[in-house]
Amino acid sequence: NATHESRLWANETLPLTIDTTVVPVPPYFPDIPAVRATLARQYSNIELLDAEVGAIIAELKKDNLYDNTIIFFFAEHGGALPRQKREIYDPGLKVPLIVKQVKGSPPGNDDRLVSLADMAPTILSLANIAPPAYMHGTAFLGKYKDWEPRFVYATADRFEEYTDRVRAVHSKDYLYIRNYHPELSHYKPVEVRKAIPMMAEYTELADRWELNDEQLAWFKPFKAVEELYDTRTDPHCLHNIAASPAHAEILGQLRDAGKALFDQEKDYGAMPESEMISEMWPANVQPVTPAPQFDITNGTVTILKPVLGVTFSYIIADNTGQEPGLNDRWEVYTRPFTAAKGKYVYMVATRIGFKDSAVMVKQVK
Repeated sequence: NATHESRLWANETLPLTIDTTVVPVPPYFPDIPAVRATLARQYSNIELLDAEVGAIIAELKKDNLYDNTIIFFFAEHGGALPRQKREIYDPGLKVPLIVKQVKGSPPGNDDRLVSLADMAPTILSLANIAPPAYMHGTAFLGKYKDWEPRFVYATADRFEEYTDRVRAVHSKDYLYIRNYHPELSHYKPVEVRKAIPMMAEYTELADRWELNDEQLAWFKPFKAVEELYDTRTDPHCLHNIAASPAHAEILGQLRDAGKALFDQEKDYGAMPESEMISEMWPANVQPVTPAPQFDITNGTVTILKPVLGVTFSYIIADNTGQEPGLNDRWEVYTRPFTAAKGKYVYMVATRIGFKDSAVMVKQVK
């Protein structure tokens, strides 16, 4: 949260810890004081985040857990600034990724192309658990490491109150983008983003056509059907080379890779929410997750009928005087657990898109 987009304005009263005169200004922004101040705020927020992570690491070391703890440090998307967040150019796609492994693991840098879809399989692999076949992504560390050169895929569809449909394929050196709505601008006047301090002056300059071509490109009222960028020489993705004869082969490879993935999957980005609801909820009525069935024998609590896609959660309480609320601290059921005699076990089942089940309760005899 320390580096979330909202902190660009929520932290306005905090002192800047970065000098506005030394921050690097990306070429797609005008070099004006308002932009430099917002950039400095983002770097200052990153320093706040570093301090938070440092505090957690200090606690791990104090508790003698650091050497045996694996730490993943990454962002959920690229930058929080305009033309970064909500865009699938490299400044919006590339995230920092640092993995601190257990003591004795070899250190070093790695330039493999990985995706956030690889995180879950990798964590399972590091825990010596084979990632299930249905899970997207592949493990890039651990016992079940299964990585080879490939492409990374990205999609962009819904942006708060605006929609679009953009698909991307990234090789190690090139980014291919397919715009299904070329009649729409890349720029979306998302209401929440307007609160970023630099936005008012930035968009005003665009309205007055007082930006250069690289800065105005994001605001054009239309976009190309296909875009291709050499991310080695053009990391800001400013020069579309899709029409370049010299790059026709790589364009075709990435285009075909996109078709092979996106055309074989049902593309919900092309479907209005009303149609999705009709498909997912019979008769447009939200289904309810079936109530959990569980057994308590000799103080051991066991789910009787696990269901794929359903999460079971529980609370162990002293009595049934007041049923726990769904905002209370529920524990996720992963394996049978024990509860003391006389205690009450409350259990609920949840599934994405479904209503939560009724809360079931049993006393440990």
